[in-house]
Amino acid sequence: MNLEEITNHVDFETVGYQVLNDEEAQDVFFHMNRASDTFLQIPVRKNYLQTVRLVASLPKLDKELGPEDVIFKELVMERMARVCNVVFDNHFPEIVDFFTVSLKGKGMKVPVLVSEHIKGKNLHLAIKSNYLALTKNGDIFDPVKREKAPINLRRVKYIVRELLKVQKTLYSHGLLHFGVIPEHVILQIDDIVRLRGLRFVVKVSNGLLTDVAITDVKKYGPIFIKYYSPNSLLEYIKSGGKRDVNGFEVVAFQMARLVFDLTTKGKYRNVEFTSELVSKAEYYVKPLQIMHVKYVIGNLLKDGQKFDSLTRIDNILEDLPEF
Repeated sequence: MNLEEITNHVDFETVGYQVLNDEEAQDVFFHMNRASDTFLQIPVRKNYLQTVRLVASLPKLDKELGPEDVIFKELVMERMARVCNVVFDNHFPEIVDFFTVSLKGKGMKVPVLVSEHIKGKNLHLAIKSNYLALTKNGDIFDPVKREKAPINLRRVKYIVRELLKVQKTLYSHGLLHFGVIPEHVILQIDDIVRLRGLRFVVKVSNGLLTDVAITDVKKYGPIFIKYYSPNSLLEYIKSGGKRDVNGFEVVAFQMARLVFDLTTKGKYRNVEFTSELVSKAEYYVKPLQIMHVKYVIGNLLKDGQKFDSLTRIDNILEDLPEF
């Protein structure tokens, strides 16, 4: 479903919003929905604030929605809004509105959560364009030189450790983010990190996952991300929350995968993440850095279920060289 179809399908005008359909909006729409299985992310603006771009999240409209589905999606959105209110951290998009909107010709209303539009470079696009080969805010205008330039490992280290700081803030509230993938990360000027994907924020206690709500995939939507989640998370979901899962293991796995994808330019993005892959992959960093990168990734993956703090993960990431 494209933006024009959404405009014809959803009555945003009645609630004082309009769907944007310019070139920038089309680009934002495509990239924001690339990894979204549960909600549509739509660029909008308020009728009386023409210069301010926002993002409206609502249930996917290409799926058959019944009254019960709408109720559960609204509960998930309420939960996302509560996370922002409780954590109150500027790494996340600010929630600005929450309402229901009519589907034209359907006699049904669906919930809509409106948040700020985070301007910046999506990390997925940064990987594809070799943006991380540059110095902060720099550029290499020759496409051949940019393509061949090695990844700036200092920037990779800074970005993943900033993301871990977000996890530390969440953990202070009994929460962790299990959706730290390139599509959910936005880089702003000076590599300021912003993070989307609030649906992937889960409850933990003493490091253990304690969020039974996420095990009902039909109601909550999928939390397990292929290639970016350890199998233990899938086992937790299948067991209905009865299996003990160390939340730090999930964080360590995703940090390892991020370091791997950032230093291999996403070349193996859709390949199973194994120690053999880490060993044989082609890395686009300086030759003397390759061994150190493999060492860090290996330590993040090794005995992840025994990790007892986010500080331990941070100490491993600290070993990424900056020379």
